Amino acid sequence: MAPMVLAADHLYPGKLTMRAGGIPDLFNSNKALVATNADTVALRYSLDNPDLRIVFTVCESYYRLVAKRSAGIKQLSDLSGKNIQVIPQTSAAYFLHQMLGTVGLTENNIKLSSGQGSGWVNNANIHALSAWEPDPQSAIESLGSDAIVFRNRDAYREIVNLNTTAENLANPQKRAAIVALVRTLIASAEQVTQNPESVWPIMERVMGFKQKLIADSWFIQEFKGTLAADLLDVMEKEEVWLANQQNRTPRTRQQLAPLIDTSILEEALKAP
Repeated sequence: MAPMVLAADHLYPGKLTMRAGGIPDLFNSNKALVATNADTVALRYSLDNPDLRIVFTVCESYYRLVAKRSAGIKQLSDLSGKNIQVIPQTSAAYFLHQMLGTVGLTENNIKLSSGQGSGWVNNANIHALSAWEPDPQSAIESLGSDAIVFRNRDAYREIVNLNTTAENLANPQKRAAIVALVRTLIASAEQVTQNPESVWPIMERVMGFKQKLIADSWFIQEFKGTLAADLLDVMEKEEVWLANQQNRTPRTRQQLAPLIDTSILEEALKAP
């Protein structure tokens, strides 16, 4: 999210208003021009809204599973039979699924508690957490020596994208605004990569997280200023898991491909 926050704060050459909402705001009465959300959310909402289009990758984030040593967890396989807090059908839930798979476990081998936040740390009945930052970092700091952290960059990374609609892309004025935004996000990505300290105060003010928390969890994010080259590969694999969660038939690669539109990035990379 850092490139978007920086763009909205002072880099975008025009008025850019940010608000909470995400992809749903593209299709409800708010009618947002663009929305940032993870690939998992795009897959969920594109079922009923095939007009959804992904045009740029804002951030790539690597997850961490945080567990309690005091619950008898010394290695990943020790999660068997344990109660893990996660929000269903999210990127965090998919990461958990992928991590369990590396040791031959599935969701059937564990107990799931739906929720978010740091309250689980003091709940003896919840033994681990799968969530996006900064919740894992907060848990690590709260648990201290009782924390054990599992991560595997090959298991899954959350790809947070800039989303819009085919209708918006077909509108010349809206399309021009989206191109300008993506051009700004490319510059923002470079700045937050080269000089992350410059954006931490803005993140604290806009997002409400303490700068130390932002700094301590910064290393799990990457800002490449492009559209993830393997996005369709990731979504195709994730779609199978999501379809199983929703008791439906997974869409094919050919059905998912139109959700990704590379033309905006191509225009943004040209000289204005």
